[in-house]
Amino acid sequence: MNETPSIERVIRENPKVELLHKAVKPMAIVHVQECFRRNVAVTVVSGRRTPEEQHRLYLKGRDSTPPHEVVDRSKVVTWLDWFGWHVFGAAYDLALVRLSTTSQSKIITWEDGDRDRDGVMDWLEVAKAAEECGMFDRKKGEIGAFWTRFPDVPHFERHRGIELADAIRRHRAGLDVLTGEKLPA
Repeated sequence: MNETPSIERVIRENPKVELLHKAVKPMAIVHVQECFRRNVAVTVVSGRRTPEEQHRLYLKGRDSTPPHEVVDRSKVVTWLDWFGWHVFGAAYDLALVRLSTTSQSKIITWEDGDRDRDGVMDWLEVAKAAEECGMFDRKKGEIGAFWTRFPDVPHFERHRGIELADAIRRHRAGLDVLTGEKLPA
């Protein structure tokens, strides 16, 4: 049984949470806690990225010269180059955590399974935890596990239907990408 971590412990053990957008950070914390309540241990492995980090990830599985055609679809990490919800701190990725059978060390994995033997696959529990807490909406494309074209099971983003192009325009205008409010200079 996994003990539900406090807010402080979630932040301490998942430092990438601190860099998330102010509207997404509390949701990520609650999401991690809810996964633990469901006996599925998770950790935040990716949060806010720089545009350069996003571009480097975009190049994985593609050739290095523009227009960066896909050469190995199995190695593609993202379909968004330079700007994406991660760049705005409005997305994060999780990994499952399990204890090693030979030691007490933690092993990070993306392999699916039903480690708590409750009849529900762990990744489905993680996705449902996000949706059932009302934090993320599958119909608005905020839960990667439910994407049909390119499922991204560990991915969660919060935009409430704002188009990425609108978020980029807001960013370039010095506005908060999620609220549209003017950012301090």
